[in-house]
Amino acid sequence: MSLTDMGLREYLNTSVCDAMSHQRVDATEETVVYLVHMLTGFVHAERVFEATPDGVVLQPLTGLYQQAVEAPSPEARNDALQRLGDLALFIAGIFPEWLERRQVGIGYYVSMGGNAYSCLRDIYETSRARAVFRDIFGELAQKFSRFVDVLQEVSEQAQLKSDSDVVQLYTLWAQTGSIRAARQLEKLGIQPVAQETGAWRH
Repeated sequence: MSLTDMGLREYLNTSVCDAMSHQRVDATEETVVYLVHMLTGFVHAERVFEATPDGVVLQPLTGLYQQAVEAPSPEARNDALQRLGDLALFIAGIFPEWLERRQVGIGYYVSMGGNAYSCLRDIYETSRARAVFRDIFGELAQKFSRFVDVLQEVSEQAQLKSDSDVVQLYTLWAQTGSIRAARQLEKLGIQPVAQETGAWRH
């Protein structure tokens, strides 16, 4: 079964639930919904990469952390922390082999992502309106490495990785607009999103 055989969200929901069952990872329904929503959003290249003067690069976690520290409002701070946690979890789960070839390994992503979710849990600790998110972020923080394993299994089952290296395909498509790279990404179930006026949409 490929990602084109059924709706992406439904496919990912089934894949996440199956992986959690195989690995005996318990989670609330709300956390599962959050994971599926996160994965669905990250299939678009613009959610993972950013344009810089040096070209299109993977968004660095340190930059997101700095955004959180220097945020002009609590809402902006929380958004940056959430994106930091989400991106760390996604990269560690979907591209672990790629991380092994980088100066910062998967342990760095687990630490940064887990801490970001932990901060969000603490921020929402006394908020009744945000109680659901408090519990979701708390569970993600506590079981971050377990969820990394879950996403790795989802990635393997969905064949989101290939010998051509998905990260390199992303970069090639983003920098050159390569139709071939775009088609290869689509075959892997990843939908590249066209740039507008030479810049990524946010």
